[in-house]
Amino acid sequence: METPESEAGGPAVEIRALEHLDRPEESAPAAVLVFAREPLNLADAGYLATSIRTAVTLARQTHRPYWMKRACPSWCNATHLDGDHLDDRLHWPDDSPPVLLSLHDAVSTAGESCCGQAYRPPQLEIDLEQHADAVEPVVKFVIEGATAVLRLTLDEAEQVRTAVDRVVTMANNADSQPPRPPKPRRFRYRTGPASTRPWSTE
Repeated sequence: METPESEAGGPAVEIRALEHLDRPEESAPAAVLVFAREPLNLADAGYLATSIRTAVTLARQTHRPYWMKRACPSWCNATHLDGDHLDDRLHWPDDSPPVLLSLHDAVSTAGESCCGQAYRPPQLEIDLEQHADAVEPVVKFVIEGATAVLRLTLDEAEQVRTAVDRVVTMANNADSQPPRPPKPRRFRYRTGPASTRPWSTE
């Protein structure tokens, strides 16, 4: 990739991301080569920084550690290294938008620079996760602050989705129906000397 033409004319910088594609077992990291032909102005320098980040991301995606027998799934956004611990050899996607849990205890925002309030609802994160040696991914549910993580197979997650859709539809349909008329009151006549009133309701 090259930067746009500089003010002096001609490309100012050329960036190449190299990978040992003919040797997938190669454990050496990919190389990113930068060629600068002349001093850069601010616009070219900014483009250079973006281009380097793009080249590094591409190199990380194409490099396959020695322990990875199969290519990453299409949704994987993880960076895999030769030195990854066995438990850390995981595929995961970009973070999904969390679900805010209004019925749980609030979470302090101390140390969170992006929040303008002292407390906020905890978050429920739902994502895919797949170990490098696993055949298929699992669906992972994580409640912020909880000590346990719920992992479901794809079949189990499908059953949960069906069950949740059923009960939510049931509740929504109940809210949309007009209220039922009250039941008619029935009267019964009481007899005997202990009766102080001839009619009563039940």
